[in-house]
Parts: sequence; structure tokens; C-alpha cells
Amino acid sequence: REILRRVLPLYRDAAGKGRIEISTSPYAHPILPLVLDSDAAREAMPQAPLPPRFRHPGDAQAQVEDALSLVEREMGVRPRGMWPSEGSLSQETAELLASCGIAWAASDEEILARSDRAAPPSPEGQPARQPAPDIQQAWEAGSGEGTVALLFRDHDLSDRIGFNYSGMTAERAVADFVGALEQRAARSETGPGLLLVALDGENPWEHFPRAGADFLRGLYGALLRHPRIEPSTVREALEARPRRGRIRRLHAGSWIRADFGTWIGGPEKNHAWTVLGRVRSDLSAALDDPRIPAEQRSAAWASLRAAEGSDWFWWLDGQFSSLHRFQFDQVFRGHLRQAYESLGRAAPDFLSWPIPQAASADADAGLSEPFAWLSVVPDGFEGDFFEWEGAEPIPWSRLSPASTLERARGLLESLRLGFARGGECLLR
Repeated sequence: REILRRVLPLYRDAAGKGRIEISTSPYAHPILPLVLDSDAAREAMPQAPLPPRFRHPGDAQAQVEDALSLVEREMGVRPRGMWPSEGSLSQETAELLASCGIAWAASDEEILARSDRAAPPSPEGQPARQPAPDIQQAWEAGSGEGTVALLFRDHDLSDRIGFNYSGMTAERAVADFVGALEQRAARSETGPGLLLVALDGENPWEHFPRAGADFLRGLYGALLRHPRIEPSTVREALEARPRRGRIRRLHAGSWIRADFGTWIGGPEKNHAWTVLGRVRSDLSAALDDPRIPAEQRSAAWASLRAAEGSDWFWWLDGQFSSLHRFQFDQVFRGHLRQAYESLGRAAPDFLSWPIPQAASADADAGLSEPFAWLSVVPDGFEGDFFEWEGAEPIPWSRLSPASTLERARGLLESLRLGFARGGECLLR
């Protein structure tokens, strides 16, 4: 607790000295494009079955504004930048962020590669058409009512920190990272470029020696001493590079495979969206009813806001394993019950029914329809944590009929099956 009490004052001090820029994410970590319109998932996942349409742009705006107000209250500065939850963007999301006063947002380079792009006008005034997805420059998206600057992370460099460097010495990892920056600088054809490295800041360090302290101190020291690499805040980088590429239509997706298959499209995920949608529609009138005390409506919104968070959907359908899957489901439905109770209403019976389906003999008899295409490099290595995410797990019982001479241990520990967009069948 003593350490935690020091964190926010350290951030405030560093921000006041211009050493960091404070950004934020939407308040309860929702997938903004899906809260705006769950049918946005069809853009990258046309083959996936989707739940009844969830469309609540007012909720998405409140999630953004609540986050901005919280950070301003705690840190004394209203953020101008946003990392959308899981790097999730869409054209409508960019327009929403611009309307909320967000100056810049960030996502993954795959989103840029799949977006409809236009380069800045040439000196002769002729616009270029569909330029290369250059992540070493800033881009912008939005509409005539406002635009937001966009940066797209270097996927490879980010993943080196997230997945590779924990197995190296700090010195070797730092040298590899700086060398990769130098190689990218040498390939830049438009003068000084910029590179964004973005990853889940809390996840990698438990795998590093000394929780990453040696690597981080070595990296920051090497960057500060380097004659041609200049660390900067996003705001400084954008102010130094006013010339930006234009995105005519921003692809709807996240930093995981540039789609939303981690949160929607599977049977249990869709069921959760259906339940959330029923509750949200049922309470819409009450949330806007001035006859109900404001504190009750505020409490009900706080519960709904929490239920719109992304992680409830992450753990459904068995894509990721957790011993607490059913507890997560109970908490998710508990938030929705509290929304009713805050308004003095009884929660409907369907909120008592678990969303995850318990395994059964019938469920074990066949495979479910895959709802996400795989992008696997068949090299014998798992180079990306999400490379096989979305593949169907096949238990040993499906491969070996039970008998009185059942083996104590199957020949295979696990098998996963999936399909690539080109039709290839992939096994792991």
C-alpha cells in the first residue's frame, strides 16, 4: 500500500516536468466499436455469427468522458490521448474520440494496413492514392466535424518486449532493441520517422529477471545516450510532424488479429452480449427518467458501465483458460442485477442462469464451427501469444473412444484445430 500511494504523485510529478504524457483508456475497458455498434464485427469477421445488435453510442461516449474526468480529477490534467481498450478502433470510434476532445489515439499496424488510406497532397497539389501503410508517420481519421491523429504501433518491436526479451540477458535484449531501431531508421525514406511501441504494460515483467528492472534501466539509458534516437511523448512527436497521412475509412478491429473474435462471435460470447443487450434495453427508459433520483440512476449506470467491460467476454467460450471462469460469469451477471436493484426493480430470472455451458457428453461429441480465421506461420514455433487463439481445442476423449482399457494418459496432451482464410486446415 505504501508503494501504491507513491504511484500517482510520481506520475503527476513526471507529467509536470514534461517527462511523460498521461493518456487513458475508456473507463471500464469496453471494446468501444462493439458498444457503438456490435455489427462492426462483421467488417473483419463476415463469417462469424453475431448476437442481436447492441448499439449504444451514448454509452460509448460516457465511457470515454468518465475516464477523462477521472484522470483529470486524480492527476490534475485532462488527457488528450487515448489507448482504446485492446487497441480497438473503427471509423465511428475515431469520430467519437474526436468529438470528445481526444487529440490522438493509437492501435496496431494491422489496422492501418487494412484501412482505406490517402497520402498527404504532394507539393503539386495532387493527392496520392492508397499509399503504403507507413507506421513511421502519423495519420488522421474522422469526419468534417473533427479528426483525431492516429499512431500505429510497431507490432514486431512491441512483441519482442512482450514475449522474447524475458529469455535474454538485459544487455543482449537492449542491444537487440536499439539495433532494430537503427535498422528501421536506415530504411526511412521520408526523413526522421517515429515509432510507437505499445503493449500491455503489466503483463511481461513477471517473466523477466528482477521484474524487468535491469532491462528497463538499460533500455532507457541506451536511448538517452544514443545520438540519433530521441524519446518523446506522443504529443511532442505529433507537434514535430504536422504532415499526416489521411485515412478515408478506418478498419474496424483490435490489436489481436485486427478483428474482434476475442470478445464476440462464439456461442457463449454472443449469449453474454444478448443478456447485456436485454438488460440495457429494459433499463433505457428508467436511466433517462428525471422522476427517478439522480443518485439511483447514477448507481445503475455504474453497474451497466462495469458490465460493458471487455474482460467478461474474454474468458467465455474457452479460448483462454481460467480457474475462475464461472466466478467471472457470476460477477458479470451480478453487475447487471445491481443495475436493476439500484433503480428499485427486481432483477429478471434470466440473470440467475449461468452463461458458460458446463461440459457434457453431447458437447464432447463434435466440433463447434470455428468463428475466427487463423493467421499462423507454420514454423514449429509460437511466435505470437494470439497466433492460435480461436482454434478449436480437441480433448483426448474425442480422439480415443473410451474402453475398459482406457489409458491413464493420452498420447497427446492437447490438440487444436483451425482454418486459415485460404482454406488450409491447421493442427497444433
